[in-house]
Amino acid sequence: MSLLNEVVLPKGGDDWSYAYAVLEHLAALNASTPIRYVAQREIAEAIPAVAAVRSIVRDLLTDDHWSEYFVALTFAGLRAMQWTNLTLSARRLMFLVAALSIYELGKRSQAGGASETPSETEFTDGSS
Repeated sequence: MSLLNEVVLPKGGDDWSYAYAVLEHLAALNASTPIRYVAQREIAEAIPAVAAVRSIVRDLLTDDHWSEYFVALTFAGLRAMQWTNLTLSARRLMFLVAALSIYELGKRSQAGGASETPSETEFTDGSS
């Protein structure tokens, strides 16, 4: 989050279109695909730093379960939107990062990435 706010975001604009451009690069990074069109060279130059962090995360994940990462990223993005020291453009980006993380979680669970069975995630004992 800090990397996006302090390295990627200051290089560009402060409107929704710039936040969406950053998000497109992050989505390509998530999918391990090259970006189709680089409208903002400064974003493309900053993304390798994000990729380096992802490489470290990969080493720390339990059995390569990226859902752990995307759950944490979702909550961090949602929480960051309330930080008063962030600019409006940074909060926009955090909102979009949280949304992308939720999308990635859904995509992975549909692809069989969820390891828990429904009974393992129940909060009740089933008696009510």
